[in-house]
Amino acid sequence: MPWGVGGIDLDNTARAFVYQRGGLVSVNKALNPSAQKKAQKTLELTGLDKTGVNSIISDRRWMNRRDTWNLAQRAKQNLLKNNTPEMREQIVDTAQARGFWSIWMTIFQNDVDMLNRLIQAFPGTCCQCFNQQGQAVHRQGGTL
Repeated sequence: MPWGVGGIDLDNTARAFVYQRGGLVSVNKALNPSAQKKAQKTLELTGLDKTGVNSIISDRRWMNRRDTWNLAQRAKQNLLKNNTPEMREQIVDTAQARGFWSIWMTIFQNDVDMLNRLIQAFPGTCCQCFNQQGQAVHRQGGTL
């Protein structure tokens, strides 16, 4: 099922999925049953549910997510040791170069400044999909 109509996104898909250690992706259980079903279909359609056990050899996305998860965790630990504006800028630069925005948002979910930096740093991110604390919110006209 599409998340939008005519190429326009209606839903805040940052609310649809949960990213976990190892770069694993699952449906957000906080969604209502109808939205969970829609998110599950999208997860399966995009193959984001694939891991080394159930993916084809050429699909390395889960490994890239796992590696990015580990890198983001190290970045968070480095930030705890050296919490400077420069370190925060470097983390954003690394996130932009590496990709997997949702993983970075998950790792830094309790750091409002980092969340807002990441939201601003990635082109195409809808700022109205997040509150001032960087938390995903319902999008006007969407079902999530």
